[in-house]
Amino acid sequence: MNIGAISQEAIVQTRRTVMFFSASSKKTLGIYETNGQEVKKISRPIQDIIDAIPSASYASIAGYSDGEQVIFQIGNVTYDGIAYTNVALHYHLDTQA
Repeated sequence: MNIGAISQEAIVQTRRTVMFFSASSKKTLGIYETNGQEVKKISRPIQDIIDAIPSASYASIAGYSDGEQVIFQIGNVTYDGIAYTNVALHYHLDTQA
Protein backbone atom coordinates (compact mmCIF):
# COMPACT_ATOMS: atom_id res chain seq x y z
CA MET A 1 0.00 0.00 0.00
CA ASN A 2 1.20 3.47 -0.74
CA ILE A 3 -0.73 5.29 1.99
CA GLY A 4 0.52 6.62 5.27
CA ALA A 5 0.13 9.41 7.77
CA ILE A 6 1.51 12.79 6.80
CA SER A 7 2.86 13.33 10.34
CA GLN A 8 2.53 11.89 13.83
CA GLU A 9 0.02 14.66 14.64
CA ALA A 10 -2.26 13.27 11.92
CA ILE A 11 -2.66 9.90 13.68
CA VAL A 12 -5.46 9.32 16.21
CA GLN A 13 -5.99 6.22 18.33
CA THR A 14 -9.67 5.55 18.96
CA ARG A 15 -11.34 2.97 21.18
CA ARG A 16 -10.79 0.13 18.72
CA THR A 17 -8.97 1.49 15.69
CA VAL A 18 -6.50 4.08 14.47
CA MET A 19 -7.40 6.92 12.08
CA PHE A 20 -4.98 9.01 10.07
CA PHE A 21 -4.77 11.65 7.37
CA SER A 22 -2.87 10.51 4.28
CA ALA A 23 -1.53 12.63 1.45
CA SER A 24 0.93 10.20 -0.11
CA SER A 25 -0.52 10.95 -3.55
CA LYS A 26 -3.58 12.58 -5.12
CA LYS A 27 -5.17 9.13 -5.35
CA THR A 28 -4.66 8.36 -1.65
CA LEU A 29 -5.55 11.81 -0.27
CA GLY A 30 -8.02 11.32 2.57
CA ILE A 31 -8.76 10.12 6.07
CA TYR A 32 -8.37 6.41 6.74
CA GLU A 33 -9.23 3.98 9.52
CA THR A 34 -7.34 0.79 10.28
CA ASN A 35 -7.70 -2.04 12.76
CA GLY A 36 -4.17 -3.23 12.03
CA GLN A 37 -5.27 -5.66 9.34
CA GLU A 38 -7.65 -3.73 7.10
CA VAL A 39 -7.54 -0.12 5.96
CA LYS A 40 -10.63 1.74 4.78
CA LYS A 41 -11.07 5.27 3.52
CA ILE A 42 -13.68 7.03 5.65
CA SER A 43 -13.51 10.44 3.98
CA ARG A 44 -15.29 9.47 0.74
CA PRO A 45 -18.54 11.36 1.61
CA ILE A 46 -16.56 14.59 2.12
CA GLN A 47 -13.83 14.03 -0.47
CA ASP A 48 -14.62 17.37 -2.15
CA ILE A 49 -13.65 19.13 1.10
CA ILE A 50 -10.52 16.99 1.50
CA ASP A 51 -9.52 17.82 -2.07
CA ALA A 52 -9.92 21.55 -1.28
CA ILE A 53 -7.20 21.45 1.41
CA PRO A 54 -4.15 23.33 0.09
CA SER A 55 -1.18 20.97 -0.19
CA ALA A 56 0.92 23.51 1.77
CA SER A 57 -1.38 22.80 4.75
CA TYR A 58 -0.99 19.00 4.79
CA ALA A 59 1.89 19.00 7.29
CA SER A 60 -0.16 21.13 9.70
CA ILE A 61 -3.16 18.79 9.87
CA ALA A 62 -3.67 17.41 13.34
CA GLY A 63 -6.17 14.96 14.76
CA TYR A 64 -7.42 14.13 18.23
CA SER A 65 -10.26 12.29 19.95
CA ASP A 66 -12.45 12.94 22.96
CA GLY A 67 -13.47 9.27 23.14
CA GLU A 68 -16.74 9.76 21.23
CA GLN A 69 -15.55 11.56 18.13
CA VAL A 70 -12.39 12.09 16.14
CA ILE A 71 -11.59 15.62 15.04
CA PHE A 72 -9.13 16.60 12.33
CA GLN A 73 -8.09 20.26 12.21
CA ILE A 74 -7.48 20.92 8.51
CA GLY A 75 -6.95 24.69 8.56
CA ASN A 76 -8.23 27.14 5.97
CA VAL A 77 -10.19 25.82 3.00
CA THR A 78 -11.94 27.40 0.04
CA TYR A 79 -14.89 25.20 -0.85
CA ASP A 80 -17.56 25.94 -3.43
CA GLY A 81 -16.24 29.49 -3.77
CA ILE A 82 -16.47 30.26 -0.05
CA ALA A 83 -13.36 30.70 2.12
CA TYR A 84 -13.53 29.01 5.54
CA THR A 85 -10.97 29.44 8.33
CA ASN A 86 -9.91 27.01 11.04
CA VAL A 87 -11.96 24.10 9.65
CA ALA A 88 -12.39 21.02 11.82
CA LEU A 89 -13.78 17.73 10.51
CA HIS A 90 -15.71 15.68 13.08
CA TYR A 91 -16.33 11.93 12.85
CA HIS A 92 -18.63 10.33 15.42
CA LEU A 93 -17.34 6.88 16.33
CA ASP A 94 -20.66 5.23 17.27
CA THR A 95 -22.71 6.46 14.30
CA GLN A 96 -19.75 6.39 11.89
CA ALA A 97 -20.86 9.72 10.44
